[in-house]
Amino acid sequence: MNVEATLNIAVIAWGSLLWNTGTLDIRTPWHGDGPALPLEFARISRGGRLTLVLFPNAENRPTFWAVSNFENLDDSKANLADREGSSVDAIHVCVRGADQEEPNFEDPAGKAEITKWLLGRDGLDGAIWTGLASNWASKRGKEFSVDDAVRYLSTLQGSALEAARDYITRAPPQIDTPVRRAMRARGWQDAALPAGLLAENQGNKRVDGS
Repeated sequence: MNVEATLNIAVIAWGSLLWNTGTLDIRTPWHGDGPALPLEFARISRGGRLTLVLFPNAENRPTFWAVSNFENLDDSKANLADREGSSVDAIHVCVRGADQEEPNFEDPAGKAEITKWLLGRDGLDGAIWTGLASNWASKRGKEFSVDDAVRYLSTLQGSALEAARDYITRAPPQIDTPVRRAMRARGWQDAALPAGLLAENQGNKRVDGS
């Protein structure tokens, strides 16, 4: 496939991108039948939040997708990177029928699931997603564990605590990871997804957004 051709490119999401698209330019609502991927709240991000990342050996959880308003890979990747505040190198790609080698990709199992999902999705030519990894060892000096994630969250106060609670409780209910379950047991109540967020709730399942 000529990857410079006009493409329908799916943006795959699982966290705040869903309820806070920011500068992300998409032409469809979010669909709730994205690939199941190994996800956990295993990255310490801006403001002290624990954010969802692809994490080897984590439980596979359903993800979401929408179609980028851009019809080439470079522009769609740049747009997602701008929204995420990341480098373009952090945006990973799968193109139908192309042999995409990404030597820095840290979750080949996740990419295999995305590739399989894309092959079964008529009307989509490619997919992009944010490929940031866990930074637990560098931030905490130890390997990630659910117990240490709970300990970390217990140290947060004020606005940092509120930001962390907001991110975890507003994640879609399908993203029910061990960290989320542990915090729910400590009184953190899940928030409902905004009405009309998903294409299925709008009677809209078409790639073209019509």
